[in-house]
Amino acid sequence: MKKIIITSILLTALITGACSKHHHDDKEHSSVKLTVVREANSLSLEMRSHRDALFAPGKKEPPTGEEVLSRFSDLIRPDGVGCVVADKKIDSEKKGHHEIYIVSAKINCQSAPQQLSFGFAEVYPSVKEVHVKMDQSGVAEEKEVSATDTFKLN
Repeated sequence: MKKIIITSILLTALITGACSKHHHDDKEHSSVKLTVVREANSLSLEMRSHRDALFAPGKKEPPTGEEVLSRFSDLIRPDGVGCVVADKKIDSEKKGHHEIYIVSAKINCQSAPQQLSFGFAEVYPSVKEVHVKMDQSGVAEEKEVSATDTFKLN
């Protein structure tokens, strides 16, 4: 009887641990990390995402780096006048058995943008949250927003 109880407790602990790890992986696979540095009328951005988080509707495979780069302007949209994405590039790194995409870009605007809107819901609906880290004049702010929401830059 003691063996059955001990075995039952061990199995429960193993299953609970596996489920909580899986839940953590699900959250990582449904979010994007975005760092924003604001300098007058321009923004420097770095977007980090698990490759597996970026599934487009009807696709069986996650996108290539070039596909993500080509859709970047659809994913992150500042509200400033005359905004142009410049100097964008994509790198990747391995984190365990995952591939992480890192997109860096500079957005130059004629007028200072006040907020960012996100187009993840349309392009990669598997992304549910955006973790934004804003650095403005040396003051950092972090916020988690919905992938369909907007983020105020001021």
